[in-house]
Amino acid sequence: MELWIRSKDKKHLLKCEALMYEQTGSGFGIRAFTKNYDFNIANYGTKERCIEILDEIMLQMKNTLILSISPLMTAKNQHRLLDNYKKEFNRDFILETSTVEIKPLNSEIVLYEMPKE
Repeated sequence: MELWIRSKDKKHLLKCEALMYEQTGSGFGIRAFTKNYDFNIANYGTKERCIEILDEIMLQMKNTLILSISPLMTAKNQHRLLDNYKKEFNRDFILETSTVEIKPLNSEIVLYEMPKE
């Protein structure tokens, strides 16, 4: 699975291999590890907030599904179907054009944007 995270300051989009929280001089931060380096992607006031963010990322990785659809379906109908599935299953979906199939996002991409607070 590929996990991409946008930093809190919105300046960086990183393909992450691992995440951890750490104590910083002014509070706590979340550090992302990529193939070649590590980077502090966000700072928060408490350790508990960092853990909440890591929990959110984990939940998003578990709950995102791919919705595969026929390439013959019009774009309008594709988005209507996507909206219906989002409402029905209360989950995020990534739209993929192929045969109709829903599958877990085990080997695909998850995108997460760090919250401001």
